[in-house]
Amino acid sequence: MAQGAATAIVEVQLFNDEGGKENVPERTTERVSADLAGLFSYAHQWTRPQDESDACTLTFSSMLAAMTASDTPLCHWLQRHLGLRGVASDTMTMGRQYPRIELPQPLQTTRSFRVAFEMARTLCKSASPAEPVDVRHYMAAYAVCPQYHLADFLRLRIDRRAWCLELAEELATLYPEERTAWEAYGKLAVPVPVLAFNTDAPDGRDLLNIDREVEAFARLTAARTTITPLSVGVFGAWGSGKSFFMRRVRDRVARLAAVGRDEGRGSAYHGQIAQIEFNAWHYSEGTLVASLVDHIFRNLRIGIEDEDDATLRRRSAELIVQIDRAKQGLADREHEAMDAEARRIAAQRAVEDIDAKIPAEIAAKQRELEAAKLALGEVQRELAQARERKQTAVDAAIADAPRRAVIAMIREQIPFDKLASAAKEIRELVHVARQTGTRWLPIGLGVLVLGISLVVAQLSGVPIYARGVSGVTALAAFAVAGRMWLHKLDAIAKRGEAFQAAEARIAKASVEEVEAAHQGTLDALAATEKLRADAIDTIGRELDKLASSSSMARDELRALEEQRAIAVDKHAQAVAEVAARREALAGLSTGSLLGEFLNDRAATDGYRKQLTIFTQVRNDFERLAKLIARATAEYYASDKPPPTVSRIVLYVDDLDRCPEDKVIEVLRVVHLMLAFPLFVCFVAVDPRWVTQCLKEAPGLAHHDHAETGEGEIGSAQARDESYGMARRFAEELGRPA
Repeated sequence: MAQGAATAIVEVQLFNDEGGKENVPERTTERVSADLAGLFSYAHQWTRPQDESDACTLTFSSMLAAMTASDTPLCHWLQRHLGLRGVASDTMTMGRQYPRIELPQPLQTTRSFRVAFEMARTLCKSASPAEPVDVRHYMAAYAVCPQYHLADFLRLRIDRRAWCLELAEELATLYPEERTAWEAYGKLAVPVPVLAFNTDAPDGRDLLNIDREVEAFARLTAARTTITPLSVGVFGAWGSGKSFFMRRVRDRVARLAAVGRDEGRGSAYHGQIAQIEFNAWHYSEGTLVASLVDHIFRNLRIGIEDEDDATLRRRSAELIVQIDRAKQGLADREHEAMDAEARRIAAQRAVEDIDAKIPAEIAAKQRELEAAKLALGEVQRELAQARERKQTAVDAAIADAPRRAVIAMIREQIPFDKLASAAKEIRELVHVARQTGTRWLPIGLGVLVLGISLVVAQLSGVPIYARGVSGVTALAAFAVAGRMWLHKLDAIAKRGEAFQAAEARIAKASVEEVEAAHQGTLDALAATEKLRADAIDTIGRELDKLASSSSMARDELRALEEQRAIAVDKHAQAVAEVAARREALAGLSTGSLLGEFLNDRAATDGYRKQLTIFTQVRNDFERLAKLIARATAEYYASDKPPPTVSRIVLYVDDLDRCPEDKVIEVLRVVHLMLAFPLFVCFVAVDPRWVTQCLKEAPGLAHHDHAETGEGEIGSAQARDESYGMARRFAEELGRPA
């Protein structure tokens, strides 16, 4: 035994009796507290007297006994907890006390012990991972192991939920440092089971396991191959499930009848089965036979339970209105279909016309397009030539600008008319001057202008220009001393700059004159070019439209054909709707003999006035049976609509609550109905009460010897025979239902 920080630790060896099956080691060494090892010691000794041949000593029962026998504080708490709930500790311990002994190695364990120990190990890791598995962990495990010995806890009257909740509270108090873990443990308590209450209504889940019988009787009732009349007695005491059985048969018959209606003439089941419930006890105060017959005629309904006469008449009126609406809808759909057909025919003709005309129109447009392209080409050539002429004139005006500038300057300074002969020299000099640098260009131009002026003066013989020539000569003489003539050179440069400005101004004015002279012609040719190009675009679009017109017409035709198909489909639906409405009305109409008869019997109060006339009952049932048989035969032999009713199933319930005379009346009517092949009767009753009632039913169960005149002896014999027959009924049917 090793001492821990706060708890003594014991190492024990546990042997798994199913180690091979569970695929785990057979022997394991576990670290537990000294208190839990003490429980192991008690459990080991407690098991020995129970079964000496069983080597497993640590079990569910032995550990439960150990926890209720130990004197540790927590085990005392468990003893008090169970004692307050009427569970004595001796129930588990059997009054045995054992001293603590040295634990054998290993201890044999069962699966129940290992499940609890594994849960205890999990709780230990959650609450106190640094400590060994203790009594508190193992005790807590017993209350929350899933599906753990529930039958034993129930037998011992131990509430595991209360155990878990109260132990969690106790451990949270004893071990405050583990409070969070034990509060979480309390949430593992098994939930309170949801309780439910079911009334004695004849529906709900099948707890009697009667579905096979229900299916058999329902198929027998609904099958066309079943030869009717048919009577079924449902015998049982009150509360034994007679009403429940008949209700489930009725529901199943209704589903089979729905199958018969869906499958039509080829079905194995009748589709028009009228099912009628009759609670004899509800009519026991009045004339029960008349009430039963009246109830039958007023409840010959298919499907919905609570259909009354007003409901059927209202539904008939609604169907008539629906038929009128359907007819109007049919007329509208016919008009839509005809309109769609007319539009389709028109579109078809348009396609044919287009196919006939379009090739010629396309060829004409193509010729027109080619002519327009040729005209556009001519205009474009004329426009290019005009632009070339304009550019030539502009270039000439720019080239002539220097000459005109020199002449303009000469005219400004020397008004003389004989300057034309100097034009050639001026142009050549200007050309040479342009080869000079930036500053020397205006100087050279000034010199040249001055020289030309002197030449002109020499030619003209004017004295001022003679002086100018002398000035030039003098200028040449003084050129050697350049510094002195700088100012004069600057003046000459300024004259050259004035010449450049004049040249640019004259060139610009000349270009503007040329452009103005040619602009009108260019604008006219450009406008003509645009008109010709627009005409070509228009012709191209018209040609594309002509080319696509056939495709568009065909697309429109296809759309109209689809509209026509939709309209035709709607028309067919309208026809089907009218047919369906007429068929539905035929099912509810009073036009057939059967419908007239049922409506007449449902509306008449004859049975209220003549409640005791069995002859009328028989006549009506006979007539009803013939009409149903005829309508059913016509339905299966031809295309006529199904009959209103093809089979009647009557469920008579609570007959054993009625007085004796009422029971006899009902049995007589049932006997009367079984003379006709359209009835299937289910009668639920306690056979003991039927036996008692038959004792007082002359002609049904025994002969009334009291009327034979045999006096008291005869009466005694009759009573003996009656009692003997009652005993035989009891032997056949059984007194306890």
